[in-house]
Amino acid sequence: KRSVGIVVGVINENGSQVYGYGKVKDNSNQQPDGNTIFEIGSITKTFTTLVLADMVIKGELNLNDPISKYLPKSVKTPVRNEKEITLLDLATHTSGLPPIPDNMNAKDPDNPYADYSVEQLYYFLSHYILTRDIGTQYEYSNLGMGLLGHILSLRAGVDYETLIKERICEPLKMNSTEIKLTPELESRLTTPHDENELAVKNWDFLSLPGCGAIRSTVNDMLIFTKANIGLTQTKLSPAIELTHIIHGSSDVSDQQIALGWQKWNKYGRQIYCHGGATSGYFTYVGFDKKSKTGIVVLSNSYRSINDIALHILESKFPVCHLNKVVQVPDTTLQKYCGVYKKTDGSIKKINFKDHSLWYKNIADGKSSKMYFTSDTDYFTYLFPNEHCIYLDKYGKVKGLKTKAGNVYAQKIDSINSISDQLNGLAWDAIENSSFNDAINYLKKGLKADSTNLFLWGNFAHANLFMGNYAKAIEIYKKHMGQNLNINFTWEAMIKSDFSALKKDGLPLEQMDKVLNELNLTIK
Repeated sequence: KRSVGIVVGVINENGSQVYGYGKVKDNSNQQPDGNTIFEIGSITKTFTTLVLADMVIKGELNLNDPISKYLPKSVKTPVRNEKEITLLDLATHTSGLPPIPDNMNAKDPDNPYADYSVEQLYYFLSHYILTRDIGTQYEYSNLGMGLLGHILSLRAGVDYETLIKERICEPLKMNSTEIKLTPELESRLTTPHDENELAVKNWDFLSLPGCGAIRSTVNDMLIFTKANIGLTQTKLSPAIELTHIIHGSSDVSDQQIALGWQKWNKYGRQIYCHGGATSGYFTYVGFDKKSKTGIVVLSNSYRSINDIALHILESKFPVCHLNKVVQVPDTTLQKYCGVYKKTDGSIKKINFKDHSLWYKNIADGKSSKMYFTSDTDYFTYLFPNEHCIYLDKYGKVKGLKTKAGNVYAQKIDSINSISDQLNGLAWDAIENSSFNDAINYLKKGLKADSTNLFLWGNFAHANLFMGNYAKAIEIYKKHMGQNLNINFTWEAMIKSDFSALKKDGLPLEQMDKVLNELNLTIK
């Protein structure tokens, strides 16, 4: 079972078919159908780039325009080697901007984009220093595509939702595709669930809706797919064709990047596609223009369905089945625990918990359970293609590799990394009650950046749970009234972190004592 509720739509020259399974809401046995509304997550990016293409076709802007041309003069946009970021760089994930901004510290971690303001976005852009040349390397960026949506809205003089409705939804007659739902559409919205099938919150987007804010149905997304295949000709057709032009390769073998779309060149097929995910949904759209076939899969659970969608389009794409899963001894699993560094420099962590391993992305804190199909082969619901633990000839763990044998991450014994990665590792250690590890990461981070309040916050937390209350409360009190960044205070950080740590099952007594002494409350 992959989802609480899932809807699949298939389209070709002969028409379309829709199949529903499961439940729309936990307290109802109603089965989802083609009119059930889901958050489509990052599929939103293909709408953003279609608006970009439409504006290019109409002469309203140019792909090679620098982003500074459309942002307020007060915003100092990142520059490297005298080169500016362009609209094309944003649309192809080659801007050099990170996946998410480092000043996005949500008051509600379960709704992370809801309060990230335009002021925070501008502050980030004005202070960010690029770490590589613009246009030279693909790195998927919610920030970059969200910024593109913001720029297009500024250029058009309307908000993002109005832009999408006027440029795409109304011409294609996609009447159930919106961001802010009407009461009637709200009644059709399915409940989101996490990986463990527990209900979670819907997401809201304040300043970056272009990266993931749209809500839609399978029926509407089949209309969108039909237009992209070319089964219908509309006034958007020239812009659609512009979004299909290839501009380079992604970070996945056999995959290229167009404007927003990814393109598989595998098994003799050319499949344009894009997936999406928020905290309680997984979605996928794909199509083959040559065979004129398309697929839409919308799910109300945080488990990847990408393999299912691709398998329906091309049976040679494998589907991950739980009936292949084997139980690996705890002693073997524990050898795989540790820190891994990918070729792009990002840090991953593998943790052992409840006789299982969990793969964690330090940048965004998301974890996914690892399911083993042999002693070394595994998959996760976030990344359903099988991967391998890479061992040397002596059986020592060296890294992670694809089934094809490409090593993409090395296991590392020490961290010489930037402060936000060390802070992420420290937070992960705190969540897993490895407080000594957290202290070691934080000391290294503070040695490099003694003014970083995020590091000091976690340093206080780690001391608190180790029993060093006096040291912890000294740190908490010292920084009261300070801001970690614009619109995020030290007090807000404490409350946000404690809310998350209480959910993780860390001791309540110490946190409540701190809150009482600081006169803070958590709703």
